Amino acid sequence: MKKFLVLNTKGGVGKSTITQHVLCPFLFEKTRKKVLLCEIDELNFDCVNLRNTEVFESKCFRLSEMSPVSMEEVFFSKKSVVIDVGGNISASESLRFFKKAHVLDLINFVIIPVLSGLQDALNAKQIMEELKEIANAKVILALNRAKDENLQYQFPHVFSYDDILSVFESVPEHIVVPDDNVIEFAKSYGITVWEIAQRDIQELLQKRKEALKEGNREKALRLTQRVYLVERAREFQKKLEEWVYVKLEKLEG
Repeated sequence: MKKFLVLNTKGGVGKSTITQHVLCPFLFEKTRKKVLLCEIDELNFDCVNLRNTEVFESKCFRLSEMSPVSMEEVFFSKKSVVIDVGGNISASESLRFFKKAHVLDLINFVIIPVLSGLQDALNAKQIMEELKEIANAKVILALNRAKDENLQYQFPHVFSYDDILSVFESVPEHIVVPDDNVIEFAKSYGITVWEIAQRDIQELLQKRKEALKEGNREKALRLTQRVYLVERAREFQKKLEEWVYVKLEKLEG
């Protein structure tokens, strides 16, 4: 079973989005068994928002609660594992703990989410340099909230664009995560986008037909909104298949 570690010392770069809506569904589809999502943060735990999901089960740790004993299930689990580390002090202290416990060699992939700003790229480069000694882990940038496939324009500090130079000597290994506010709708339902995409549209349309027959226009409208949401979730998943999952499959091989 694979273990993914997701971190960036800067907050607000979409770590939770990538762990919950990208990596956990990717791993769940492989085994149809719940993924173990470990969230480490000193301030808050985003995974509690997905209270109804069947894709993962979560374990939350504050920095003071981290120890080889308390995290035994995380590092030696027979399940697929995704570790979501909060930004700022949570990231730096977690890295220090992982190194002291010599558990980083148990990780298969380290995913570093970045947005378009310079500081994101600088932080990612620093983390990559810190992790050079981890021979077993593949370190990958996740270019998050990509508007389209014109990546040089949106992530100039990764690729270099016009007169803006990249902070990297060469373009690092990366995946591209699309931007879509369907993620916010999924949070409202307490499930992943992947789970929304699995809904049976024909069943929803049949219920709408029955609602219209009963003269219940309000219910019919709600069902139409749900159909629209499912279609959008499927579009998001299709992009993940093309932009992320194919790449991860190749890197796993």
